[in-house]
Amino acid sequence: MSSLSVNIILWLLLIPSSVLVCKQKRSYKKGSVHYLPIWIGIVLASLLVGLRWDNGGDYANYFSIISDSLKDNYELERLEFIPRYLMVLIHYFHLPFYLWFILMAFFQLVFMFLLGHRINYRLLPWIFILYFYCLFPLSLIIIRQLVALTIVSYAYTFIKPKDILHYLLLIVLAYGFHRTSLLCIPLYWVAPRLNFCNIGAQLVIVTVFLIVGNRPVELLWSLVPVDITTFRYAGYLGREYEYGTNSGLGVLFNYIRYFIIILYSNKLKRKYEEYGFSVFYSILFVHICLYYAVKDDLPLSRAMMYFSVAEILVTCFLLHYLSRSKKNLDKISLVTVCVIIVLTMCYTAYTGPDWQFVWAVQIPYIQ
Repeated sequence: MSSLSVNIILWLLLIPSSVLVCKQKRSYKKGSVHYLPIWIGIVLASLLVGLRWDNGGDYANYFSIISDSLKDNYELERLEFIPRYLMVLIHYFHLPFYLWFILMAFFQLVFMFLLGHRINYRLLPWIFILYFYCLFPLSLIIIRQLVALTIVSYAYTFIKPKDILHYLLLIVLAYGFHRTSLLCIPLYWVAPRLNFCNIGAQLVIVTVFLIVGNRPVELLWSLVPVDITTFRYAGYLGREYEYGTNSGLGVLFNYIRYFIIILYSNKLKRKYEEYGFSVFYSILFVHICLYYAVKDDLPLSRAMMYFSVAEILVTCFLLHYLSRSKKNLDKISLVTVCVIIVLTMCYTAYTGPDWQFVWAVQIPYIQ
């Protein structure tokens, strides 16, 4: 099945169901919303993604770990404890190997749902659209870290209410999927103290970083001692990567969106500050500044994902605001952002590899 066909099915499973929830009136319990359509969509989408065969950079490695003997398995021991023990349980009880991939997809979608549910259920359609735009292509490549990213994005909603207990518990949970999530702990104290109000100053800062390019990164690695080769991801140093939006037209589209977000940042802060907009925006602005510098450096770009994930909520607020405005300039901005999102989603889906599913291939023998 073509990648575009699979993506369209996934969009139809989650986006219309979330729109349906938003259109529903209050249901059986006063003050509650009936979320059954979304849960059905999440389960079906998780099954579709999890039942794929050999699609994604690390798929073969994970399949090999699950299917081989777990005794003295070095690759298994390198994994964080949640994905590792899920593999152990699946192997021990002779469950289908693809259950692991189904669960990884399910966890991501659940935390995206929880993110929208906690902020405002009316944002759920935008949340899922931005998930497919920002995260889904990556979720097939860096599975464990994408689960951690969705958990961290949910954790950010506890910074504004100063709920450190829930924040740290969620970061620990994210750590159970990927160790790099510990980088987010200082953001609980740092993000609320960052204050970017002057739009002109923001545009100047971003422009300077754009002109400087990746020179600071090159300087950083030149100062790193030789024994950095013992670092777990040392093999990635200097390696470039392509996720579909990191070169050429993708970079231009990203900067158009970033500049629109900056131009509307003060208006969005006034309207959505009760939801913690300034916290999400502060985290995202760090990513906007460093985006061009680190976009081709795999270790730093993967660390920067914990900043870029704030783009989901910030862009949701932007689209929600623009969609309700009657001003012509706002309508132009809305069309511009939507066209960029739709074109990028369609291009990424169209150029992706064809999907195979486990029921249509001969699976290698599992011990």
